[in-house]
Amino acid sequence: MDSEFANAVELSYECAPLLESLKEYSEKDIACFDVSGHVKNRGVDILNKYLGESIMKMDINSSPTMDNVSAPNGVIRNAQDLDLPPSAISLGADMVAVSIHKTGGALTQSSALLLNRNNVRSEKVLQSINMLQSTSASYLLMASIDGARVNLVENGEKQLSKALNLSRYAKSRLNKIDGIKVLSTEILKQKGVKFIDETKLCINVKELNLTGFEVYDLLYKNFSIQVELGDSYNILALVSIGTNKSNH
Repeated sequence: MDSEFANAVELSYECAPLLESLKEYSEKDIACFDVSGHVKNRGVDILNKYLGESIMKMDINSSPTMDNVSAPNGVIRNAQDLDLPPSAISLGADMVAVSIHKTGGALTQSSALLLNRNNVRSEKVLQSINMLQSTSASYLLMASIDGARVNLVENGEKQLSKALNLSRYAKSRLNKIDGIKVLSTEILKQKGVKFIDETKLCINVKELNLTGFEVYDLLYKNFSIQVELGDSYNILALVSIGTNKSNH
């Protein structure tokens, strides 16, 4: 964080500056001649019905009080400066893309790009991103990252510990099924493997004489189980902060 900006704003990890500002903005009586075209829940009734009016009111574009993702210096910048502990950065990575929508629980497609500012100039990264990304960024997605970060600060240790225990429980149960083998910490003994994310269950189904694609479809059609993906020999199931034992 720039020293000038740090002096102007004092933030706690327990606050959600973007999410809080978005809620406040959505409750104001503002005449909108801007995108999105539904104009704060008034144009598309079916979306109000299925998503709810509060969500629609928060689906906005940039504004003077809501900052701009192309050159953030307000609430977006505040939220960016509260990101999560960059463990991969501490291992020497220049930049790390983190899918907060997976284990962290933000809305789908919500990701954060963490920078090692000792190695990478943030201004150069922002300049490159602005050449490619839309100028109509989703405030719902950005605010969901802000909210998910606050939740991880307040509840993350407990929730992630629970997710890890559930994943290990599921792995032990799955490995008792003939023809099923779940990737485990045994892989750490292999040359070049240093870490494994145990909350992701990579399940090999080759010995079932079925492809991962087929098992993916069977699980959904016959058991109402949705896993993340399938390939020729495996399926991948994510265990996250929202998973509970009844899912197993």
